[in-house]
Amino acid sequence: MAYLVAAGKVAKASDESLNDALRYGFDFVQIADLEEVKDVPKAASKLKIAAEEDAKTGQGRRDRWGHAMSALRSELALIHRRSAAEQAVKDTGTKLLAAEPGWASLRGRSAT
Repeated sequence: MAYLVAAGKVAKASDESLNDALRYGFDFVQIADLEEVKDVPKAASKLKIAAEEDAKTGQGRRDRWGHAMSALRSELALIHRRSAAEQAVKDTGTKLLAAEPGWASLRGRSAT
């Protein structure tokens, strides 16, 4: 059953996701998982580390993969919530400041 669900996701996978999956040697179900969380920065490399750790156990289980997917899903939900909140603020006409202002954007004298 998992392969049938994965087939639909893999069929819709982006070229970037497929290239990452092939580079890391992911199987069919893992490619589908990667496609689900592809918008999270460095998702493919985090999943690769989890797959390697699972392979080291030699038990054929995907415990670390499951934990990594859970963390990536949480991170993706946070990204979506933040994006929705930013859009709501923009819709009110309020100007948003940069998430991490740099020194170049600060005006005034230096502290020294």
